[in-house]
Amino acid sequence: MGNPSGLLAVFRIDRCHGRHQHRLGCPALAVASNVTRDNTPSAYVHDLQRESSAQAARDDAATVEREAETLELGGRATTLTVIDAQRTLAASEQSLAQLKSAISDDQVSVFLALGGGWEHAPEAGATRGIAGQ
Repeated sequence: MGNPSGLLAVFRIDRCHGRHQHRLGCPALAVASNVTRDNTPSAYVHDLQRESSAQAARDDAATVEREAETLELGGRATTLTVIDAQRTLAASEQSLAQLKSAISDDQVSVFLALGGGWEHAPEAGATRGIAGQ
């Protein structure tokens, strides 16, 4: 069985992330940093801070792309301008996706650092039948 207090701390970190994305003074992060000696909590906090700026950059790129398409339809911009805006949008979406992946990896690292995921596997010969026999 896993570490129940560690699981509770990870739940609190996720809850803190969901409710207070811009206020990272969550007590659970302090607990997590006391549990592990590596930089898992600091990497997690750093990536959470970067997420909001990456999301804003993606939103800005989407706005520029829409405006470039509108300008092209009105004859005030070239196709090259639209393609460049689309390229910038794609790059910002890729960057945001990579950051979200890093956040997921950080969450798993914090979970494991707090003792989660250490459940015993069933023995090889202990299989159940359909009726649980």
